[in-house]
Amino acid sequence: MSTARYFLVTAVQQDAWILGCPVEIVKGALLFDSLSRQTILQLKLRNVGSSTINQVSVAITSFDGAGKAISDYGKLQSFTFGDLHTNPRDLFGDRTAIPLGDSSVKAVKVVFSSAIYANGYEWHNDEKLEGQPYNLYPIHHMLVADLVEQYNREYTKHHIGSSSVGTEEVNAHDLYPISTSDYWCCTCGFPNPIYVMDCRRCGTSKEWLFKTIDREFLLRAQSEYLELMQLKAQEEAAQTRKLKDQEEHSKNRQQALRSKLVVIACFLGVLAIAGVVIAKAIILPQRQYDNAIALQADGKQREAAVAFLALGHYKDSFDHYLAYSANSISAGLSHSVGLHNNGTVIATGDNSAGQCNIQSWTDVVSISAGALHTVGLRRDGTVLAVGSNEAGKWDV
Repeated sequence: MSTARYFLVTAVQQDAWILGCPVEIVKGALLFDSLSRQTILQLKLRNVGSSTINQVSVAITSFDGAGKAISDYGKLQSFTFGDLHTNPRDLFGDRTAIPLGDSSVKAVKVVFSSAIYANGYEWHNDEKLEGQPYNLYPIHHMLVADLVEQYNREYTKHHIGSSSVGTEEVNAHDLYPISTSDYWCCTCGFPNPIYVMDCRRCGTSKEWLFKTIDREFLLRAQSEYLELMQLKAQEEAAQTRKLKDQEEHSKNRQQALRSKLVVIACFLGVLAIAGVVIAKAIILPQRQYDNAIALQADGKQREAAVAFLALGHYKDSFDHYLAYSANSISAGLSHSVGLHNNGTVIATGDNSAGQCNIQSWTDVVSISAGALHTVGLRRDGTVLAVGSNEAGKWDV
């Protein structure tokens, strides 16, 4: 079940105008009140006069569904909006409900009867004129599309911040202005008396309007606009190139910086590797050499000899080792061998298994005698062996 009280019967609009009338209908509606079972009229009006209006009267003719005028007694024929104090171009009346009677009213005709200004001046429709229909020409029928666009640009530029009427109340100025001996019609569609210099609906200047709508003027303005747009496009392109160059320059700088960082990193890596090499080749051997000297000074000859042997030919390490092992001897089961400091070996005792056949050994740094065999270690790391090889004990 619907809870709406008011239902739209029909829209009401002004389809004729009276020259010099200080009020116009912006829009209206005929509504049916389901509670009172009556038809009511609502009108949104605008003051299009030259000064403040305090009172407006209208004559209303009601029609039934067949379009026949209703003249029964009790049907309202006039209505007065009082205590207004509405300024030029102000809207008013839309909060006032005008009762018309029962549901038989399906359409109305509204004619303005009079208006009283705050300064005491009165306008009266003494001849009870219903007005003449609007004779409007769409601007795109009179001008080519690109000139219409140029006019819209000129209008926007001229009216920014100057119009007191919102775009929701004024048509989008898409009508071609006309001028007669009695009136001129603005591009908003409002007919003004010929002596009025600014449109009483939208405030557009008559002088500006007819100067601007001129085809030659619009062609010149369009040419200037296109030149301006071309210049703007060139400036934007130059700015784009500048930004691109700056971006490329920044990119190159970043690339150069990254290259420098890579070079620096490589240099630091080389330094690190060099440090490791130096540490291994100089610092670490030096520490090991110093440690071997300390062991030697402490009387730990065997540990010192091992340390010097590990150092190989670093400084005089091998000489220290040879000095320790110069008269090194080793005894087997029934034979003995000795190591000279010049790397040669001597042997004595049982040679039944050839364990003393060491006469050709040279550059030996260490020897060891087994039961029936003898082994020696050369400076280059190779191993010598003679004697019994039972069980493969010297297969080295």
